[in-house]
Amino acid sequence: MSKDKAYLIDISESMRIVVSHMGDATFAAFIADVAKMDAVNRRLEIIGEATKRLTPALRSRHTDIPWQKMAGIRDRLIHGYDKLELDKVYDAVTKVIPPLIPKIETILQAIPDPE
Repeated sequence: MSKDKAYLIDISESMRIVVSHMGDATFAAFIADVAKMDAVNRRLEIIGEATKRLTPALRSRHTDIPWQKMAGIRDRLIHGYDKLELDKVYDAVTKVIPPLIPKIETILQAIPDPE
């Protein structure tokens, strides 16, 4: 399996997991549930790190995906944890990530498995 495919699998799985963790939680419910916040933040870190590891060639072929923002969220979670804007995390998980899942999975399906 190519490294890009492995990283896209990590991204896709983590996106699905954060959406599942969030469910239909309101923002107030999200910030009141430390375990949920921690689980979501960890998966966002994985999405960001896996995005950074994708080849530039793959990223440049799919300019409709906000790769830079996806990679950047990891840095904000790790290095700016004390200044984290939870409303932006909530919006990312409830508004930005869901429509990206099918796009990531389409890219993933287009990468052939080596025979």
